[in-house]
Amino acid sequence: ADHWDDLVTPKIPDIGIETPAQVVPGLPATINVTSTFEGEPYSLVDIDILIVNPDGETVIEKTATWNANASKFVATLSEEETGVLTPGVYTVYVIAVPHEAAVPKVTTKSLTVIPVMVYIESQIDALEASMSAELESTIADLEAELAAARAAARTGMYVGVGVGVIGIAIACAAIALARKS
Repeated sequence: ADHWDDLVTPKIPDIGIETPAQVVPGLPATINVTSTFEGEPYSLVDIDILIVNPDGETVIEKTATWNANASKFVATLSEEETGVLTPGVYTVYVIAVPHEAAVPKVTTKSLTVIPVMVYIESQIDALEASMSAELESTIADLEAELAAARAAARTGMYVGVGVGVIGIAIACAAIALARKS
């Protein structure tokens, strides 16, 4: 091996796609594309993203930009862009062209678009579950505080009865002593 081997071997990176679990029309969404060469992040690539509907028509075209902090390419779909999507399963095509090899690499992944109502219902369900758990926790705390207050009241009552009995005993003793004298 000589020092020219790096120039002979084309640098064709491995490409990965990270899509949201679900996309909601009218809400922004982010598609991340990982690009690595020999296990290291590799940014010398042009990344184009095509989103194709179930009928095979390209509905969105984006160019992803390198995010050095995250070591990946990022493409954000705006509210307007996702607003044109109708519920269904789309295909995301990532076309990666390395600067040094000019050999395009195409990677695909499915993208599920759900109806807005399904999203709203899932958010309501999550909110209900969160509020229910919080309410149950508050009720349990209040029940514990009430039990402690009842115990304290019983203790106070027993102390009061005890003091009263002692007071009566002292009064009886005082009366008995007074009658003897």
